[in-house]
Amino acid sequence: MLAVVMSSTVGCSPTVERHEATRLELFDTPISVIAYTKTKEEFDALSHLAFSELSRLDALYDVYEGDEAGNGLAAVNAHAGGHPVEVDPDVMGLLQWAKKAAELTHGVIDASAGQICLLWQQARETAAQHPERAQIPSKAAIDEALQHRGMDALILDTDAGTACLTDPNVRLDVGALAKGYAADVVMERLVREGYTDVMLNLGGNVLTRGQRGDGSPWRIGIRNPLQEGVLAEVASGDGSVVTSGGYERKMEVDGKEYHHIIDLSTGMPAERWAQVSVISTHSAEADLLTTALFLLPEEDGRALLAQFDGAAACYVRQDGSVTRTEGWPH
Repeated sequence: MLAVVMSSTVGCSPTVERHEATRLELFDTPISVIAYTKTKEEFDALSHLAFSELSRLDALYDVYEGDEAGNGLAAVNAHAGGHPVEVDPDVMGLLQWAKKAAELTHGVIDASAGQICLLWQQARETAAQHPERAQIPSKAAIDEALQHRGMDALILDTDAGTACLTDPNVRLDVGALAKGYAADVVMERLVREGYTDVMLNLGGNVLTRGQRGDGSPWRIGIRNPLQEGVLAEVASGDGSVVTSGGYERKMEVDGKEYHHIIDLSTGMPAERWAQVSVISTHSAEADLLTTALFLLPEEDGRALLAQFDGAAACYVRQDGSVTRTEGWPH
């Protein structure tokens, strides 16, 4: 289930038409491209460019099945403790953003914590393939995995275009950052090519430019995490809406569900919030913020949010109560 759903459009201008294309295999989530164009051929060119770029970035950012001999994150992980790896410029940009994210959140968002992410990923895979063998990682395994992280181990040489992990036991995982960063990269490419009035939806990471065909803003529906239906609807022009919740990528063990958003202070899935949504100008910022706020107490989350101009959040507690920060549209 997508964390964000789009409302339908009525009253479109006769000079443009709404078109939509969806692919399921990129970034482990359904991805949709929606745009208003004068012809189907124009949309086909737009969507082809968008999906080509997303496919390229997905391969570069894939730490589980990426090319260990290539110029993406899988290669950086494969050579941890060894020589620097020449990386694609869009990998370098993401890693620079990852370093800043760790600094801004005081390590709450830590792309070097791949060992604990891998531990839970393997547990979810086992549970999916062999439900009778489903179990959460042991405390000893969690404690061991948490020992192997630290962004100081990631050395970036922007002049040489290389990245290096100095600790052989540190592993990168950019699950809290990659989709938002990729959405911004792709949208920037589309805008450079002259496309306007576009929405990208990367499984709950929504980024919009322009407007709908009738001149009205894009409308983004945010799902209710605790029951069927839509919790809120947000108007968006040039901006992003991203939602994090504990209802996706989960497994069940002894009647209890465990999701994929890991609190690095415990090594366990976070349980404070049912869902957090963030609006911001850039999808990379919104992606970072929604995960960080999902992990942080509300007071700390608000302090982090205040560092980003124009950003606002909507919190949903486990009991269903809702809190919206200043700037969230009502």
